[in-house]
Amino acid sequence: MGRLKSLCDGGRLQEAVDMLLNAPLDAKRVKHFNLLMKTASTLAKYSEMYNLFIEMKRRGFIPNAGTYQTMLGGYAQIEDWSHRTKQIAQVHNVFENYRSWVTALKAEDPKSLHLTVGPYNPYFKILGATKQYEKIYDVYYDMDQDGPLSPDVKVLTGLFDALVETKREPGSTQEIRPQNISFAKVVWRNMTKKMEASPEFKLDSHLIRAVLRLFRSGSAADRIFALDVICRDNLGLAKPGETAPPPKVELTEYIVNQVIALCNNSNKFRLSIHFAQQLMDRPLKDGESSILTHYILEDVLYAYCNQETMGSMNEAERALNILDWMIRQNALQYNDNLAPRLITFSRVLEISWRGGDWGVATRTFDLMTGYKAADFADIPADVKRSTPQMERRSPGKNFLPTTIQMCHLVRTALNSGVVANMRQALRIFVHFGGERFFLQGALQNDTLPEVAQTRYLPFYAQTTAETVSGLVKAVLAAADTEQVAGKQEIEQWRNLMTAAGQSLRQATVPTPLLRRPVVEQSRLGTSAQLDREDMVIDSLMSQRTQVSPRRK
Repeated sequence: MGRLKSLCDGGRLQEAVDMLLNAPLDAKRVKHFNLLMKTASTLAKYSEMYNLFIEMKRRGFIPNAGTYQTMLGGYAQIEDWSHRTKQIAQVHNVFENYRSWVTALKAEDPKSLHLTVGPYNPYFKILGATKQYEKIYDVYYDMDQDGPLSPDVKVLTGLFDALVETKREPGSTQEIRPQNISFAKVVWRNMTKKMEASPEFKLDSHLIRAVLRLFRSGSAADRIFALDVICRDNLGLAKPGETAPPPKVELTEYIVNQVIALCNNSNKFRLSIHFAQQLMDRPLKDGESSILTHYILEDVLYAYCNQETMGSMNEAERALNILDWMIRQNALQYNDNLAPRLITFSRVLEISWRGGDWGVATRTFDLMTGYKAADFADIPADVKRSTPQMERRSPGKNFLPTTIQMCHLVRTALNSGVVANMRQALRIFVHFGGERFFLQGALQNDTLPEVAQTRYLPFYAQTTAETVSGLVKAVLAAADTEQVAGKQEIEQWRNLMTAAGQSLRQATVPTPLLRRPVVEQSRLGTSAQLDREDMVIDSLMSQRTQVSPRRK
């Protein structure tokens, strides 16, 4: 066994196979074949793995639970099944062998410690990856609903994960087939019955995460079902005015991430904010860190942004409070997961722009860059302006604006309608590069998460040029501009407007036709309209009869 393991550890599979097959029959064991199969799967040699399975049976060895777990777990590593018809057939054959073996074992000894449902988990994963959803239904309905061969929490987690399509079907606007959602509700009800009958059967965070991930991609009614049945009844997250029962499953970062995504996908932006505030207000024990992260809170800021598009007031101030909380808790908890990123500041600046809240925009600018926006404010034209200085912070705590943040900043100034704010914005704009923000390559050297948004850079560059032109026109038309800006500064602004116009004339695609982020697109409607939609959904849900796609 030692020599065999050494060969496997070194990746010398063929030598190990030759050694085992040429060894005397009484020296061979099932565990030896399992070891070689594990090595073959690690090396992605699936044909060799299957051949070993056939060879061990041919030589009279009976595969055990480890054999089936190893083989199906190995096949589950395959990501692209498009040209693996042969392997798919092998998977089904191995699984049917497992079912025959475990059924016979149960008949012989119903209390055997070797009875296991472990192989179902990788099998469900493979069925999901190959979109064999009808097969998933059949396999589940063929399982015992109680006893050692009934689905446990791990198997159910794998089942729910398998029902989420990784790629959308052509022409489909949903990621989840309606039949999969209906089936998932049947499975959920069966789980509920099992929990009532068997107190030892308990949900865990992995299963809840999988269920939320599934339902958040369903229809509006499916998402409401998830908010009520899962978030309230199992996670203890109550809507405003509701009282939730004690949580059955402890919240984790990954669950909260799915809950916030569920709320946002449902256009329940106020609820997203409400849940986040509940978690922010929870007292922490000594040494405990918040389960909130910058990823989660950036999604909450996205909710604030959408609230602003629907005409809600003072969202920018509330968003700034989130940012302040993150910075404070990052310092108090020594929790880097709460450290704001460039995209975090972008979210707050975007909310400021929508509300024309220049005060929030400048305070966000201060927190982001380490500069003081006040250093760019109006002073008498005959007073020499000192050079703005950046507050030096620890590495990674100063973020200089890219085209995206600068676009939000200048739009906020223009939207505020106050000429003094517009002049202040122009000075900030010039200080950080001026005309370079009209160029569509201004983010090329960034290594921050916002690089993912470079596909929208043409939109932001052209929008910045249009906005700066508007700022300069408004500033030059103001009667008091010459009192607070010297001739050189005014000429600098005129040149900016000329450069902006030139960049727009050179653009190959008009700004309205450019690709842009979702939050830059059409409004969702007012909060009242969304409330009316909720009433319709609630009415539909009360009329629906939940049925499975097919029962046996």
